[in-house]
Amino acid sequence: MKEFINKIGTFCINRLAEFVGISIVALSIFLMISLISYAPEDPNFIITDNTEIKNIMGSKGSFISDLLYQSFGLISVLIPITFLFTGINIILTKKFLILIENTFFSILYIIFGCLFFSAFYIDSYWLFINGNNGFIGNLFDKTFILSAVQSSAQISFYILILLISLFFLKSINFKVSYIINVIKKIPLLFKRRSVEKNNYIQTNFEEPLEPEIKETRVQENFVFEKKSSN
Repeated sequence: MKEFINKIGTFCINRLAEFVGISIVALSIFLMISLISYAPEDPNFIITDNTEIKNIMGSKGSFISDLLYQSFGLISVLIPITFLFTGINIILTKKFLILIENTFFSILYIIFGCLFFSAFYIDSYWLFINGNNGFIGNLFDKTFILSAVQSSAQISFYILILLISLFFLKSINFKVSYIINVIKKIPLLFKRRSVEKNNYIQTNFEEPLEPEIKETRVQENFVFEKKSSN
């Protein structure tokens, strides 16, 4: 009876994980389409008198995409990708902890992304309210963090890109060890093909030629005896 109850509990948890994963995937697709089809003149929290909506996802997509862009800036485009991989991983592994871990890494790359755009690419011709860095990026203005980044711009530029890339890859459960193992196997693959090619050549073209032995027939000697005439 206890084993049966455990199986029922495991079944329910797995189905719940799949439902949550599918919901997150659906949300990521909604966010991605909303952000791609975003138009500054669409109705949002500031502009409400425009009835024509260009966003493919309608008024909800218009409001949500505007909220993300105005809050986090251009780094928002990475958020749906994180949610997409998070949902897929939850469906496959049935682990809810992935959502918490990926959300944590998402917060990190959003912060560093806002700092990056605040230091290097703040101006925008279509995100004209808060710029490419968003509202969060504007919080770095006149702080020692932004001053330190701008004082060593050449080094900070690449360090921030590296940190953003690293935390983003972590947020989609990208495993560096897997790529390292693949890279290590590439030379072995070429070596294996080379050995197979050499074996093929030796088998087909370097077979030792055995001398052809011809059978020689020995002619038998017949003795003919003469009959003596009496």
